[in-house]
Amino acid sequence: MRRLKLKKKSKQKAAKQQPPPPAATIVVAAAGTNPAKSSKTSAARTSSAVPSNDDGPAIWTGRMGTATFVVNVESPCSSTASTARADNCAAAPASAEKNDLLPPALVETQRTITSSTIATVESEASLYSAAGGTAIVAKSALVAKKEEPVAPYDWGMPGYLTPSEALTLELFRDIVHSKPQSYHDAIFSFGNHEEEDYALCRWLRARKFVLDDTVKMVEEAVEERKVATLHNFYPDAKEALGVEEAVYKTQYPQVFTGGISKDGKPLFFSKPGVVNIHGLQVTSTPDGVNRYQWHCMHHTFASVLRDRVAADPTYKRYQSCVVMDLEHLSRSTVNAKVLDIIRHQSRVDALCFPEILGICVIVNAPTFFSAIWSIIRRWLDPRTAGKIEIFSFKGSAERRLKELIDADQLPSDYGGNAPSVAETIVRQGDREGRVARRVTKLMHVKAHSHVAVEVEANEEMEVVVYTRCIGGALFRVEASVLHHHHHHHSHLHVPHPRGSHREHIAEHTVRCPTERAVENAAPYSDTVARCLRGPAKYHVVGEAAHKSRLSAADHFLVVCNIYGNNEETL
Repeated sequence: MRRLKLKKKSKQKAAKQQPPPPAATIVVAAAGTNPAKSSKTSAARTSSAVPSNDDGPAIWTGRMGTATFVVNVESPCSSTASTARADNCAAAPASAEKNDLLPPALVETQRTITSSTIATVESEASLYSAAGGTAIVAKSALVAKKEEPVAPYDWGMPGYLTPSEALTLELFRDIVHSKPQSYHDAIFSFGNHEEEDYALCRWLRARKFVLDDTVKMVEEAVEERKVATLHNFYPDAKEALGVEEAVYKTQYPQVFTGGISKDGKPLFFSKPGVVNIHGLQVTSTPDGVNRYQWHCMHHTFASVLRDRVAADPTYKRYQSCVVMDLEHLSRSTVNAKVLDIIRHQSRVDALCFPEILGICVIVNAPTFFSAIWSIIRRWLDPRTAGKIEIFSFKGSAERRLKELIDADQLPSDYGGNAPSVAETIVRQGDREGRVARRVTKLMHVKAHSHVAVEVEANEEMEVVVYTRCIGGALFRVEASVLHHHHHHHSHLHVPHPRGSHREHIAEHTVRCPTERAVENAAPYSDTVARCLRGPAKYHVVGEAAHKSRLSAADHFLVVCNIYGNNEETL
């Protein structure tokens, strides 16, 4: 039997007498303490069974076979005790030793630690709590089992906690269980399938296991979620954005591909380098983008996580592997409006969905990105920023991605064998399974602008235009090759102009109603032509309806949806 050690010993002697690393740990803490706030409660202190004379909570340890018994005690009269216990302090001597505050079962010298001792300590801790606080017992599996430094990616995870972190977790658990449902819902934002220990530790890691700061963070998250909660976090992406999700993603490509990294994290690819802020302005609104963020986290990402748990029940760490592509990023792309979107999304993600980033690999970073990164980094938690790797050269980026992701999971546009990001966006965005591809062009119509699209024999196309321009523009669809069996639908019949080398198919003026032209009004769209069948090369031409009324803000997003062979017509 092992006896409770009450004197410091050298590391060599302790190593000889102590059993192998503990297989289990029992932790008792006084409620109202915040062990994580005090450096006195670090893992290093658990190697000694002698209480420190320093102020603040202290940790005592003793062993029973392969189990370690850890007790954290805070005096009801200590400087960190709550004011609610002030009455209890009056009867306590000012010079009381910390040993006087321990349950008697742990104070007796040469006391043998047995299973009955543990039961006695828990019972006496309850009596102790009547004089100053509530005793909490931490689950044994939470504390690190090895006396070795914890790897950065394991820090703060269940099974890798220090005794003081385990104490804080139990205090936080007790608080969460006493709070209303809205508090619980904020923590388990991805659903109750997330194991409680892992969910609580996500929030604690975000605030370095400082209990008061974590509680404050959850309260702020509850407030931030209030409006979105009333709408069930916008389950329909189209209703959230005001436009088809796939159309929105043509202007800001981003998608969970369905693949996973080598360590099981879901893959998310984003291409801010090709984000088109003017295209976003005509297809959605700032409020729409914010609503869409709630949709992505509560519905899209939550669904991805449920699928991962179903496929692999051992998957417990709710984190993703993010690849961010900055190819084609220019200084003009990163304007104030783009930075506002990034800042808002970073704030909401950090507050309401903490610690979900496993690793982020930024590829194709231009040389000037370092200046932008210095701004964005300030909006991120230092731990989050430390998970981000930046590559400027394609070759080195692909090598790193292949270290993290198997080839059959990595999209083909990043050196793998999986479908490209663009193909995945089209596939996921097409609810009916008919869209083969999309061609888009943002036109700023002053004199005239056009886009050419080739449609194969087994395909047909529709042309839709999005705008907030009240002056409007005239759009024509012309075909350079047209077969006699081709037939179409258009808003009006247009005679073929003499001498034209292209046949006119449709013509329509697209003009946004005045009430829909303001920033947060629902996006306006109009269909120019449908059922444009191949084989043919179509030209969509836009001309200003009232040239004098056009301004720099008058943009038209032309979306050409090309559908595969299907007996149904649009």
